[in-house]
Amino acid sequence: MTIYKGSRGYDNQGQFDDVKIIHTVINRIDTKRAHRIVNDLDLDAFVVEFNVNHVKGGVLRSYLSRSERRQLSPSIFQ
Repeated sequence: MTIYKGSRGYDNQGQFDDVKIIHTVINRIDTKRAHRIVNDLDLDAFVVEFNVNHVKGGVLRSYLSRSERRQLSPSIFQ
């Protein structure tokens, strides 16, 4: 997972908010789980999903336990 600093919400007054952008690659089996976690953290989250044909580099496969998932909160990304 990689976390970027970003901005959103440019309007006609030029206002925007700082946000964190989370970039991750997951397999299709885990997408439903990922959507549930995102919805638990932020119902207004903007999610982009697309198919990937190839990934190069290390693959770390670890899952959060049920108790670890319960402890997730938006503050961990600040």
